[in-house]
Amino acid sequence: MHIGPHRSAAPSVSAVTRGSAPALAAVLLAAAAVSGCSSDSGGGSATEDALRHLPKSAASKQVSYVDQVRVRKLSASDKKRYSAVANPPSMLLNSYAGPPWGDTLKPDQITSEIDSGELGVWKGDFDAAAVIAKLKAAGYKATKKDGKDVLTYEGNGDSHSGELTILVTDDEVRYSGNPKTFLAADPDKGDSLAGSEQFGRAADCLGDVYRADFNTLSTKDAVQLTVLGQADDGGKNTEVMCVVTKDQDTADDVAGRLKAAAAKKPKLYGGSKVTVDGGDLPYVKVTIPDSGDQRPGRIFQSNVDLWLALPDED
Repeated sequence: MHIGPHRSAAPSVSAVTRGSAPALAAVLLAAAAVSGCSSDSGGGSATEDALRHLPKSAASKQVSYVDQVRVRKLSASDKKRYSAVANPPSMLLNSYAGPPWGDTLKPDQITSEIDSGELGVWKGDFDAAAVIAKLKAAGYKATKKDGKDVLTYEGNGDSHSGELTILVTDDEVRYSGNPKTFLAADPDKGDSLAGSEQFGRAADCLGDVYRADFNTLSTKDAVQLTVLGQADDGGKNTEVMCVVTKDQDTADDVAGRLKAAAAKKPKLYGGSKVTVDGGDLPYVKVTIPDSGDQRPGRIFQSNVDLWLALPDED
């Protein structure tokens, strides 16, 4: 099991080994992020659909999905409360040097996004011509990759080290720091995270969430994948924690651990519900309702008891 901070101006979950003092300290300082997934045939939730745009190789890093429209609507009612989940986890949007397109593309133009390390796909309403012009002025060169007109930047030791490739249209932005995975997975191709059994199970567990963070997939561990989602019903936020396991015995053990951990601190986890879904790759689902003064993302931002209750790695 891995949790910890993502390296960006807006912190989020990443892969730091659980159990060490530095890792725990990092977790306590980290802010929130969240994501989802499904089958290659399409359909399902918005999170599931978004996973069809990232390759399976993205599972080696944190994968975050954000419905920016819903987050902005929630944040408008209480900016401070939703601050931990309002900032997108993208390396480009959170660059200390500022985005390469200047002010021609603003975060509020993004309607949804899915990011994983150096890869990302954003949906929205963009001024492609203005963004492309600014990128060219910043040193990006027009070229083609996989038959698409893209812009590439070869780093010179500055904030954008290495090659960065960006595709910009009026309704989509794709970026990658790895030329081999530039286009990620098109919706009509099968090589996507949506084809991962573990991500599919986790997405089924999450249901309808406006944000989700999947931790690093490790198929050799008893706990193979964990994810924290944020669900909202009329301003009543619910933390949704999903744990995908390798077998029923592990699922039953995890469920018992989580129930016990929640029971010890009723002020933090009152109203929590723990359920198990069996079959291949059973998952454990925990729903934790937030009171009006609790901030979404608290389950790994500060109230980390449930994460610490999970079994150690095999």
